[in-house]
Amino acid sequence: MRNFGIKNEKEVLIPGINGKMNEIQAALGLILLPLIKAEREKRKRIKKIYIHYLDDIQGITYLKDSPRVKNSYQYFVIRINKKIFGRSRDEVYNILKSYNIHARKYFFPLCSQYPYYKHLPSFNPNSLPVAHKVVEEVLALPFYGELPINTTEKIVKLLKTLRR
Repeated sequence: MRNFGIKNEKEVLIPGINGKMNEIQAALGLILLPLIKAEREKRKRIKKIYIHYLDDIQGITYLKDSPRVKNSYQYFVIRINKKIFGRSRDEVYNILKSYNIHARKYFFPLCSQYPYYKHLPSFNPNSLPVAHKVVEEVLALPFYGELPINTTEKIVKLLKTLRR
């Protein structure tokens, strides 16, 4: 329950809450709060590297920054179009994993697909066709301030080699 009802990477058993933080963790969070600006700047640099290499890979897209939105730089998410890229998101995910690159299937599984909600109309994939398409295409790449620049470059260069 305290882990969003998530059992493992593929199963969510019940609706849950994020009730993981205790007082000590909150105090530590307050101590780390001043470091957020520097972390965001590091991630901003990493994002620029990802974009530099990904811009010319057909079949991979990412969200462009909007001038009216302050980016939190929490995730760097790409979308893989299997028809254009030649491989599915899951194929790319598994290949990256074999290279010890830990990406994450983002928005996976869809909340509407949790067994707890199977009685609802939204459980039927035909009710949410866009969501079902997106959930099969989205991948969050490794993204943290201490991610070495050369590792970031290796990840995107590997993605380039995976295109068929």
